[in-house]
Amino acid sequence: MTSTKPTFPNDRCGNKSKPLLGDDFYIPFAHLTQYLPYKLKMIFDGKGGRILEVTGFRLAGASEKLSEIVFFNSVSETLNIGYFKPILRPISEFGDSDDLRKIHEFIGLGKWCEAYDQYFEAWFNDASNVDELVLQCPNNIFQYFLANHYDVFGLIKKDFAISINDI
Repeated sequence: MTSTKPTFPNDRCGNKSKPLLGDDFYIPFAHLTQYLPYKLKMIFDGKGGRILEVTGFRLAGASEKLSEIVFFNSVSETLNIGYFKPILRPISEFGDSDDLRKIHEFIGLGKWCEAYDQYFEAWFNDASNVDELVLQCPNNIFQYFLANHYDVFGLIKKDFAISINDI
């Protein structure tokens, strides 16, 4: 017997996750929500479309069928499900001394520790594996990446996000 309970984009109790908006349309909401406290910019209606800062959203609809997504910014707006993507920086663009200075300022100079130095030593010594290293970073550094809209989840490669360089 098949369960009629809706599933979400993460595995729970062995249930295989399903796309929230049908088989051809999947949005990694669990990843998207982590950027929202930092005023994530999203593009709506394709290239050349409206760009809005989004601070939250809610899903509306019955069961597994969503009828709309309501995005919040300074003025609450209801937008059709159509095309929308977060605008992110490729993680490969991180890596110069100015970036490290900015992380120091974000975390606070008095809170920097030796583990952070070891982490960035590994980062710069193994630049080919930054996609894996970014998910292993200390929480303070991870929050910096989110706050500055770096693509820490590989969403650009998966075509779930658009690079800031392509706008």
